[in-house]
Amino acid sequence: MSPLIQKFLQPVVSHSAQACPFLVQTLALEKLLPQVFAMEISEGDLDCLEGRYLKVCVTDLNIGWRITMQRGQLEVEKADGEADVTISGEAREFALLVSRQEDPDT
Repeated sequence: MSPLIQKFLQPVVSHSAQACPFLVQTLALEKLLPQVFAMEISEGDLDCLEGRYLKVCVTDLNIGWRITMQRGQLEVEKADGEADVTISGEAREFALLVSRQEDPDT
């Protein structure tokens, strides 16, 4: 995406993300995350989240969530409160990580 388009698109996306009700965000994420991480969930790679909280903060959109595993299901909560670990970054970086186009260790 060209820097010029990104400059104008980012405020629109940011406002839309912030205006989206938390319930809608929760329902969308709780439907999407199990699909994106199906292999990791089936192999038990996310069992470490059982009773623990991962906070995800999307800094350029000024939104975030706490994610936990309860009874084998990923659950999404408001970012308020403590977390065992926090991951922060811009939306583009998260999109690259989730699409496996970028190595999380870089």
